[in-house]
Amino acid sequence: MKSLDIESHPMKAVAARKPRCSRCGACCLKQGSGFTMTPADFKRWKDERREDILRYIPLHHTETLDHDVWIDWADPDTHESLAYCPFLQMVDHRAYACAINETKPDICRGFWCEWAYGAGRRGKPFRSANRQAVKAAPVRGT
Repeated sequence: MKSLDIESHPMKAVAARKPRCSRCGACCLKQGSGFTMTPADFKRWKDERREDILRYIPLHHTETLDHDVWIDWADPDTHESLAYCPFLQMVDHRAYACAINETKPDICRGFWCEWAYGAGRRGKPFRSANRQAVKAAPVRGT
């Protein structure tokens, strides 16, 4: 049986490309309202005094966070879960942008779909040849 040589696999070359965003919004729309908030996200938003973000997080009155937490964005007035991230904005016909791009959650910053690498569908997480999720450096303006 022939073993898979990861180093020469065609997906390695694809993963080495700099991803580009189509701004289709599929990643955020398919994700729904939930995300994994890291302690670094929470601390950054507290330090930046980003009440505009924290008000959508049910734990916003907590002072510190020492572990990752699954969060559902919630309406600050009714406390009901939202259908998707409140910071996803349609900026043009079928074009979306993140209203908090400069400080968006770490999980969003590290996400790239297959399409961004020219290897598949929009919104579907890109996986490398060894089936691991690929983390790319964020590209400003996406």
